[in-house]
Amino acid sequence: MNALLVIDVTKAYLYGNVYCSVNGQTRNDFVNRITQRASNTNGERVFFFYDEIGSILPVSLELLARKHTKRKKWDMSAFDVWGDNLTQSALHLELEENGIDTIEVCGLFSLYCVYATVSDALWLGYKVLVNPELVLGDNGQIGADIEWLKGLNDRVDNKGSLIVL
Repeated sequence: MNALLVIDVTKAYLYGNVYCSVNGQTRNDFVNRITQRASNTNGERVFFFYDEIGSILPVSLELLARKHTKRKKWDMSAFDVWGDNLTQSALHLELEENGIDTIEVCGLFSLYCVYATVSDALWLGYKVLVNPELVLGDNGQIGADIEWLKGLNDRVDNKGSLIVL
């Protein structure tokens, strides 16, 4: 079974954020792509993650988050959805409990929250899927920094595998 993790796709990060300057067309294209992907789940579990800074989702994603997520939001620790104790995190325990061994990670920013989430997922043994069209860099570019993510496959402590779609 698979799960989709949508990370930090919030209004605070997309509209006038100090960390990223995303132009209007890119922002709209990106939100539409994420919304379309989160709408077409084929039975996958979908989790939305965002911190207190960016706690308001774009309307299309807020509706999906209400549909898919039992809790209003999942807390993030720094740049990471797993928290400080990886093997005991609420997300890892829920994924294990539901037999989920493959996750697709999308969202922003590629070198921060997405990178940390993918890195820890690989260490935990998940098969991780990343579609460059569903990842936004802090430079405001869709698909930015994918080579950095690909480099995670070369780490010796990985128990999982990364597939860039």
